[in-house]
Amino acid sequence: MTKFTFIVAIYNVGPYLTQCIESIIGQTYDYFDILLIDDGSTDDSGTICDNYALKNKNINVLHQKNQGVSVARNQGLKYALGDWIIFVDGDDWVEKDLCSSIAKNLNETMDVCFYSYYENRFDIVKNHAKVDQFIVEEYGRHELDEIEKAVFTMNNYQWTNAASIWAKAFRRDFLIKYNLKFKERQINSQDTIFALYAYEFARKGIFINKPLYHYRILKTSVSRKYNGNIITIYNDFLKSIEEFVSVYKNNEEFWNLYYFRTLRNLMVAVTLNYSHPNNTKSYIQRRKEFNQIIRTSPYSIALRKVKIKAFTVPEKVLAFAVKYRCFFIADMLNHLRCKFVYKE
Repeated sequence: MTKFTFIVAIYNVGPYLTQCIESIIGQTYDYFDILLIDDGSTDDSGTICDNYALKNKNINVLHQKNQGVSVARNQGLKYALGDWIIFVDGDDWVEKDLCSSIAKNLNETMDVCFYSYYENRFDIVKNHAKVDQFIVEEYGRHELDEIEKAVFTMNNYQWTNAASIWAKAFRRDFLIKYNLKFKERQINSQDTIFALYAYEFARKGIFINKPLYHYRILKTSVSRKYNGNIITIYNDFLKSIEEFVSVYKNNEEFWNLYYFRTLRNLMVAVTLNYSHPNNTKSYIQRRKEFNQIIRTSPYSIALRKVKIKAFTVPEKVLAFAVKYRCFFIADMLNHLRCKFVYKE
């Protein structure tokens, strides 16, 4: 029988952790264990983990000082014993038939399993599966390449999230063979880098068109918080992406995708830093810093190469403002977005 190991990286998710662990314990499939990695939580997360381990022999807890999600997940990989690895974030949860749905569709040639998911955004639930149609598809090299492209564009491929490592399962022997681990010094988008290398090295994959994972988006999500260090973080991330493209995808199509992702990251930097309402610097200083960064590589190259039409309709106005150095427009857009959409 195929055995699964759930690796749950945990940091201060006490209000949501019980739901997460209960959803795993309640699997209809018997052959699994759980590694709970407490990354130095300062709330009651660690205590919750210990209490579950006392009552469940298939749960093991590792406590470490706060070192980040990459270190926590790598610790999980170090101690995992299952044939397949499933990563779950501590504030998310899974469907009770997750393991059984995967197990009955695997074969020895598969290295990665994709499945669809629910997006739980505040009180709104979105089903990302193709409604009313159960599909199991095998993915070969062509499909895996298409998924890699979707990672760069930050889009879903069919009905699965390409850039994440949740809503996936990975064969453990495959991860060991290629020494696939998370970059521990990578502060942002650790999932993306891991996923790209996994998809590149995988022989085959399988996709299950059934929502088996619940991805929770919190109002306190870091994706909306002010981050004055965001460009430094993105520089590190883009360097990792550039290394991947240079070695494995050194062609015009993927370089264009790299610059598209670069411009998109610049747009996010405008949103989370230069034009964020919590940035206390003067308008003149923020505009100066914006103008400085767009003159540096790779952002300056991306501004020349990427066309506005490559973006979705809601993104086009901000993309236009950033591409043509209209900082006033970008600043106004973001303040309005925060006021009326997020009500911060």
